Amino acid sequence: SEGWLHVNEADYLVEAGPDGEITATDFNNRLMPMIRYGTGDAGVCARRTCACGRSGLMLKIPGRKDKFIINGHGERMYETDIIDRTFTEDLPFFQIRSGDKKTREIFLPEEGGARAAALIAGRLGLGKNDYNAVYAENFSMPASGKFSFIP
Repeated sequence: SEGWLHVNEADYLVEAGPDGEITATDFNNRLMPMIRYGTGDAGVCARRTCACGRSGLMLKIPGRKDKFIINGHGERMYETDIIDRTFTEDLPFFQIRSGDKKTREIFLPEEGGARAAALIAGRLGLGKNDYNAVYAENFSMPASGKFSFIP
């Protein structure tokens, strides 16, 4: 519930390292054991009770550990945070990149305009001096072809 996943503790040891990276150890793979395998995902592990009534170790993964921006309040925002804050609005697709330490660039189609850029920035906790709107016809796409708000 609320983005939390159950961990099968009988078969896996799942941990969040000091840098927030999720690591996993598979207890059942005897031919090629994975011991503290770094997933590349940022996350949080916590013992809690799920809405389904089951208690135990649960995992929440907001995004890839190296794909985040810092918002105007100094908080890390991962892909899921951006989706949660902007996907409900009638906004064009966009991408956001960190420029220098104080400025982010919001890439969006020109028809989105300054109003859409301001709405996006507001949803992400960015003030008017914290971002620049960049009008682009094409977005950066990884080799997988999967769209990402933080390229």
